[in-house]
Amino acid sequence: MGGFRSPRRRHRHRHTGEVRNHVTQRIVSLLIFDSPDLYAPMAHISPWLDMNTRPVDDVLHELDAQTHRRFVKSHSTTRTSEGRPVDLHRGRT
Repeated sequence: MGGFRSPRRRHRHRHTGEVRNHVTQRIVSLLIFDSPDLYAPMAHISPWLDMNTRPVDDVLHELDAQTHRRFVKSHSTTRTSEGRPVDLHRGRT
């Protein structure tokens, strides 16, 4: 009997990381803008780079146009195996 797990329970835990990511994005936005008001939707201010819901060139153009400190959401590494930052325009250093 101890081995049974409710599917709803697994589903609920699977999204815990996503909730933490959204909360972290919101906290960072509050620190950067010093206000709860955003000038655009969070998906445009701090895009999720791995999601691929929009063309990458559009997202990068939008990020390049930002004048404030930028922050993005990603589940991918932002550094190469040598420890150098990844160039988002080329995908390499």
